[in-house]
Amino acid sequence: MSSLAVPVSESDPVDALIARASREGWPATYSKTLAFRRSELNTLLAIWREKAGHRPAPRRNDMDARALKPVLRRITIVERVNENNRCRLRSRLVGSDIAHRFGDHTGRFLDEFIPAHLLPRWADVYHAVIDACCPIRVWAPFDHPRVSYLTGECLLAPLLDERGGSNLLLTATYFFRRGKDCHKAEPAEGE
Repeated sequence: MSSLAVPVSESDPVDALIARASREGWPATYSKTLAFRRSELNTLLAIWREKAGHRPAPRRNDMDARALKPVLRRITIVERVNENNRCRLRSRLVGSDIAHRFGDHTGRFLDEFIPAHLLPRWADVYHAVIDACCPIRVWAPFDHPRVSYLTGECLLAPLLDERGGSNLLLTATYFFRRGKDCHKAEPAEGE
């Protein structure tokens, strides 16, 4: 086992997600090893870990604008909400670069703007990270119509609410122009 290998657990929601994505041939790569191509994502992960301290994740209010300033335009904060016996995901904060590429969906639920055929995958990834309360790296070609020419490298990391519960998700995304091999993509304009 290499020094970057992470033990796999069948009961861990992220391990189950990674196994399912592989089994079903999802185009994205999900990893708990957190080896980012973009140094800014490594920096954000270090801030996330520092702010978490002895807790499994930092509280939402620990990750304020000052802490997030270097990546503020590239983040989203998503909240899991139980509404009428239905679990939904709502965008609480959308950075300007994300809004430019996807539209500003602050305050809207994912099922209101993610195409229906893509929603289960997006939701499953978000729920797995929140449930496992551990960060992951995602490298994915986007299927979303507005950004189908791009690939993204993302940090997805849980945040704790004011009561210490894990129902929030911080994402930071850097975009790359998709090439023939999405894993050899070039930085997108403005990156």
